[in-house]
Amino acid sequence: MLGGTGMAARNFFSELKRRHVYKVPVAYAVVAWLPIQDATRVFPFFELPNWTVRPVVLLLALGFPIALGLAWAFELTPEDPFSAPLRSDPRFAMLANSQP
Repeated sequence: MLGGTGMAARNFFSELKRRHVYKVPVAYAVVAWLPIQDATRVFPFFELPNWTVRPVVLLLALGFPIALGLAWAFELTPEDPFSAPLRSDPRFAMLANSQP
């Protein structure tokens, strides 16, 4: 039974790599580090209690699965995920090529 879970985890991580989703957690960790550092350094300057740093960390932690889910859904590409289907749809070719 343990071998089955190991294989499933391996397949899951290979799927993440195939979809290039592994870049998002790294980027999110790097970007989330800055507000956490700012909060820990600036909040005491404004005489805010120490517990006020916790909501910042919790909000950033709650945003992580959302960012990962969006990356999985859109398979983050350099192209705009919302306009890509319109470019390839022949019904919209006339609209895209028309001049105002």
